[in-house]
Amino acid sequence: MKIIGEQLKVLDLYELISYTVRVRGKVDETTSKLVRQLRVLELKQREVEADIEAIQRALELAGVKPNEREVATAESYYAKNRPFKNATLVNACLRILKDTAEGDGWLTKSEIEYLVSRGGFEFSAKDSKNSVDVTLRRLVADDRCEVVLSKGKVGNKYRFKVKEDAAP
Repeated sequence: MKIIGEQLKVLDLYELISYTVRVRGKVDETTSKLVRQLRVLELKQREVEADIEAIQRALELAGVKPNEREVATAESYYAKNRPFKNATLVNACLRILKDTAEGDGWLTKSEIEYLVSRGGFEFSAKDSKNSVDVTLRRLVADDRCEVVLSKGKVGNKYRFKVKEDAAP
């Protein structure tokens, strides 16, 4: 319904421009054609934006896409710049944990898998979630991140481990 209202606004604007063109006769055929093309593209853009929003909601409900503001900023950067395209999985996971350390900082392996993928990492294994899980366990064992063990649908949560300086 929201899109229909926005489409009507665009159509109303288009009709106003068309009326102005007919009455005043000051816009040539090329300009009129460009205005029509712009209208079509704006409608398509709204449809794509609505589809993106629906997919993002579905991913959040599935527990795959993190929904915190700090993580959303990192996700946007990863999607645009694809920093993990040539990275190792270890480095990609560490970078995500560091980038999301502000605020809560706790992420599930599903959320990390999602962010790694958004950042351009291409998994060679069939079970990408298992690859992320093994990598996170290794990072915990190496004392590079922390884990809160949890059973159930969500599972364990991980965050970057900030090393405290030893007192003199």
